[in-house]
Amino acid sequence: MPNILVSDRAQMVMSYHKNFDAYEEERLGGKSFGSTKSGIAPFYSDKYSKIGFQVSELFDDDLLREKLSASRSRRTSCWSIFTTNR
Repeated sequence: MPNILVSDRAQMVMSYHKNFDAYEEERLGGKSFGSTKSGIAPFYSDKYSKIGFQVSELFDDDLLREKLSASRSRRTSCWSIFTTNR
């Protein structure tokens, strides 16, 4: 079994990244850009906006709760906008 090391600064792809990626492809229809629907574009958007999750945050309960709450609020708002525009 290989010994794999993961940096504590590594960003994590979340399930909602994949959902947003798939929805964006659906929304664009014939003008889609051929995404793999693996969540990469939304992931990088969060990373560069500094709102993504890092591995180190899994070990800080208070920070993790705070970021999860903020992320849930942002995602709920975005998702409701996306789904009402269908």
